[in-house]
Amino acid sequence: MLKSFHFETSTEFLQSLLPAFKYDMLLMTIGFSAVISGIEIFTGLNIYGVLGLGLAFIVELISGIMASRKRNEPFQSSKLSRFTLKAACYMLVIGISHLMYLSYEEKNTLAASVFEWLNTFFIVEVVTELLFSILENMAVLTGRNKDHWITKIKAKVAEILK
Repeated sequence: MLKSFHFETSTEFLQSLLPAFKYDMLLMTIGFSAVISGIEIFTGLNIYGVLGLGLAFIVELISGIMASRKRNEPFQSSKLSRFTLKAACYMLVIGISHLMYLSYEEKNTLAASVFEWLNTFFIVEVVTELLFSILENMAVLTGRNKDHWITKIKAKVAEILK
């Protein structure tokens, strides 16, 4: 049957179905898929949210390392540990609020609505805090005071709210 689809062997079919198998990377791709799926279930974020949040964490980490270099500070594992702790705390508040929502979802209670709102709130707040950190790093990288961009945003918001 496979020959009618121009596959000479079952291995050739498997390699077409799972190209990572051909490159001896199948375990890596299965692991990646399992981790992303687990994060999605734990946090309630879809794949785009997971990837977007992951990208924000990566940008914060890289821009922070670059800002440290710009200030002539040596790489410190304690700062990497601080970043990891912060990321873990962010993921925990997002994940726990989502799990609490799931625990009340079937009962259609006020608690379910509160935890669903809380989960969304935490996601937005975490992304906002990551953006603030990235803005601080970008200010340092462009030779400005750490609070340069945040001060400008704050002034613009105050101007709009007048």
